[in-house]
Amino acid sequence: MEFNIAIEPEHLNMIDIQADELMIGRYSNTAAYLQRSVDRYFDAHSEEWSSIYEKNDLQSSIYKSRQAATLDIIDRMAFPKESKILEIGCGAGVLTIALAHRGYRVIALDSVNAMVNLLSERAKEGGVEDRIIAAIGDVHDLQFADQSFDAVLALGVLPWLHSPLNAMKEMARVVRSKGTVIVTMDNKWRLNETLDPRLSPAISGFREEIKSILLALKLRKEKFVPTLPKKYSISEFDAMITGVGVEKIEGFTLGFGPFTMMGKRILPDALGKNVNGIFQRLADSNVPLFRGTGSHYIFIGRRI
Repeated sequence: MEFNIAIEPEHLNMIDIQADELMIGRYSNTAAYLQRSVDRYFDAHSEEWSSIYEKNDLQSSIYKSRQAATLDIIDRMAFPKESKILEIGCGAGVLTIALAHRGYRVIALDSVNAMVNLLSERAKEGGVEDRIIAAIGDVHDLQFADQSFDAVLALGVLPWLHSPLNAMKEMARVVRSKGTVIVTMDNKWRLNETLDPRLSPAISGFREEIKSILLALKLRKEKFVPTLPKKYSISEFDAMITGVGVEKIEGFTLGFGPFTMMGKRILPDALGKNVNGIFQRLADSNVPLFRGTGSHYIFIGRRI
């Protein structure tokens, strides 16, 4: 049996899956095993992820746009100073420190110790260590009382979890009534994948049929291929999160690229960034083809 993780082209092979660990029972179930594999990757590559906001390539520019959009939302909401914010999956803490500089008190959780240590160091360097508590935590089982926070944020976290629904239940539980929830999910109908026959969800059924034929003819071996990061359509995700008691205020997508054909990039990075900028302006202008096809869906909600 072979284990792989099917992920975005720019992240292929980034997580090391060891099948024998699961087969000998080291992990109690597949979900726990996969979650540990994801955590292991982020632990090993913490320095790389911590520098992503300092780079200027296409993928980094999309991540920076996602963070800037989130901060813009928070600024527009004008939370009172000293508001308590819980940030899930803080990474190296770029967003955390920006929130602290705005006068908020932030509890920042991550499942990877290296990320927590990086945030603690950066908080001291930025002079905001008194406004930040960085700790290891599991979003599936938050160790906080009900309605403890004015806002809960989770950027780029839910797609990597074994149970996004349970995580959303926990986030809804710990945010106060009428409190704010800002989360992102990877968009199933992202334009860059929809146009690629190898990746497009529009023809996933056809790909499965071909796979079945090849297996029947013994031209292909069966493989267990769990899909990470998880992707949902906007309507699927809205239904999930509103189902746990969070009312939608706003939602939009961002990030167009990298564009591929059969999983291979077809645009050089500089041109890809220009295309991303053009398509993002169309999405921001509510043009139908683009407004719902960015890579990342940002959901802004209010706890009922």
